[in-house]
Amino acid sequence: MRVKKMRIPITTALAIVVFFDAFAWLVGTIPTLSYAFSQGHLPTFGGIRLMGGPFDKLGLEALIVAGIGYIIVSGLKILAG
Repeated sequence: MRVKKMRIPITTALAIVVFFDAFAWLVGTIPTLSYAFSQGHLPTFGGIRLMGGPFDKLGLEALIVAGIGYIIVSGLKILAG
């Protein structure tokens, strides 16, 4: 006898939220890091420095490496979702 598992609505909602979060970060982070790698500085949009903040003290190279790690984690979140 085969038992069919039911998916509760909260599980579906959580999966959608996690997928959207990971996808949005991927879409926003990849072009920003690409620009930073090619131009040597972070881009600005509307006077706001993208991905700026406390990580600026680490330097641009460390920010790019941390961003690549974050992209990998976001990709894993999409696979897990």
